[in-house]
Formats: sequence, C-alpha cells, structure tokens
Amino acid sequence: LAPPPSPLHALTLAELRRFFRNPCRELLRRRLRLHLPFDDDDLADDEPLVPGWAQRRALAERLLPALLRGSEGEPLQQLARAGAEWPAGAVGEQLLAAELAALRVFAARVRAAAPDAPLPPHASTLSFDLDGQAWELRAPLDSLHVHGNVGWRCAPLRARDRLDAWLQHLVLCADPPAGTQQRTRWLLLDAELVFAPVADAHARLAALLRLVRRGLTEPLRFFPESAWACVDRGPDEAQRVWESSEYRRGESADPAYALALRGVAEPLDAAFVETAHQVYGPLRDALEDAR
Repeated sequence: LAPPPSPLHALTLAELRRFFRNPCRELLRRRLRLHLPFDDDDLADDEPLVPGWAQRRALAERLLPALLRGSEGEPLQQLARAGAEWPAGAVGEQLLAAELAALRVFAARVRAAAPDAPLPPHASTLSFDLDGQAWELRAPLDSLHVHGNVGWRCAPLRARDRLDAWLQHLVLCADPPAGTQQRTRWLLLDAELVFAPVADAHARLAALLRLVRRGLTEPLRFFPESAWACVDRGPDEAQRVWESSEYRRGESADPAYALALRGVAEPLDAAFVETAHQVYGPLRDALEDAR
C-alpha cells in the first residue's frame, strides 16, 4: 500500500507576517499557549503634558480612513474630538490643529500614490513542496491598483514595515493578478519603500516558509530590528540595537526572547547573522527606492 499523504500545512499571510515580527513569541504561543504581551514603546517616567505617540497613533487610526474618503470641516473636527487622546483647552486645540494638518499631508501622499480606483481584491493560494511536506499559503491582497500594491502605516519606519511590505510584494509577484504591475509601494510618516518585480518570488517564499517550519520547533535566531541593523550596518550596530541602555530599551527586553533564549550566552551568533541575511538580503536587493 502507498503511504498516506503528508498533512497539509496551511498558513495565511497574516500568520506569516506575525511570525516574522517575533518568531520566539509565535513559538511560545503555538507550542506552549503562552501569551507574553510587550509594548515596545518606552514607558514614560513622568506625567506627559502633551499627547505622546500612543495618543497620536490612536487619533490617526480614527481619522485617516475619513480623510482618505475626503471628509473635512465640522464632521472631521467632531470625529477628532470624539476620543480622549487630546487635552482640552486652548493648548489642546492648538496641538490638535497641528496634528490634523500633519494627517492631511499624509493622507494627500497616500491619495497621490494611488490616484486611480482600487482593483478588486485578489485571493492567492500558493502551494509549496518543502522537502516532501505540502505547505500552502493563503494570501488575500486588498490594496491593489493599476500601478501595483499600495500600502501605508501612519507611523515612523520600523523593521515590521519592511517585512510586511516585502511579504505582500512576494505574494504579488508569485501570483500576479491581471491588470496590475508587480510593484509595491509602502508609505510611512518618515519614509517610503518601493519594491521592484521579483522573478523568483515563489522560491523566496519557500525559503521563508522553511524558516517558519524551523521556528515552530526551536527558537529561530531572528530578531527583526537587530537583524536589519546587522544587514544594513554590521554586527556592531546589531549588538547596539539588541542591548538595552540607560536611555532606551533594546530588542532583548522583549519577554518572549528572554524566555525562549534563556541560558543562551550569545543570541547574536553566526546563526543569527546567517538568518538575518537570508531574510533581509533579497529584500534589500529588491528595494527600488527607500526614501
């Protein structure tokens, strides 16, 4: 009798993105059912007099969809005041007016990047044979335009933005829908990423899925911020990003890393460097523009 077929390992694009944001956290969540929340924004040690980044982010999440639809005037002002992020009074009104002006500029950038009407969502289902194991990646793309995929996050550039944009771009190039170019444009407050077409996108995704398979059985030495620093500026800079100092929390402060790597003398070892280049090397090569 023929041996039974191996089980299908199915993964969504959202799960793939979540894994590469923190492989150790995903390993603990899936294998041990441990949820270790971690806010990587620095904790304030005094009472702020003006809104911080968390308040600005909450306001942007509420207002940007309305701004992109063209909302202005009193309806927008009412929506801005509907939350509790901004202080009352004259100072609060001035700060809110300045923040609304900045959000209008960002919304105008997003509209300029995608002036045409969006295309219908495209649902990709990609199949992979990983050394005899059947894997499947299900990836809906819902921000397609004639000139390619356009995404945005109203925040400063982080490693997660490079990864999110890159994974969406690989899916776009591995299963290109009709009527759109194989280009991805990702807008942020302080940066813009543009990816050129990738000819071997399916093979690139297969390589990343092999890392996922390994990372769900053992702690994968991939730490997004430190890994990008390693590829972009060298191991010394990666060590600086990884370690905490008197003035900032390093990536190593994440409790998922502390638990999954307990007893590991040197997390940023040769395996870390190899994995960093395996993930970020093709990404950097495909960057057509990174302003």
